[in-house]
Amino acid sequence: AALFAITDAGDPALMGGSSAGLGAFKAALHLLGVIDCPLTAPPQIPLPASAVKTVRQLLDEGGLT
Repeated sequence: AALFAITDAGDPALMGGSSAGLGAFKAALHLLGVIDCPLTAPPQIPLPASAVKTVRQLLDEGGLT
């Protein structure tokens, strides 16, 4: 349940909840080596590097990296 916080990694001033949530889950899967490409398809807004850093930190805190 603690890892669900990755869905809040995206800045709500820059992207909607769907873009933030999907982007964060894809970023996490990419960081874990599950998928090759973390990019989302349009019209989703790409997760910025700062948010990917947050996702990485949350994965670390969850003991997944």
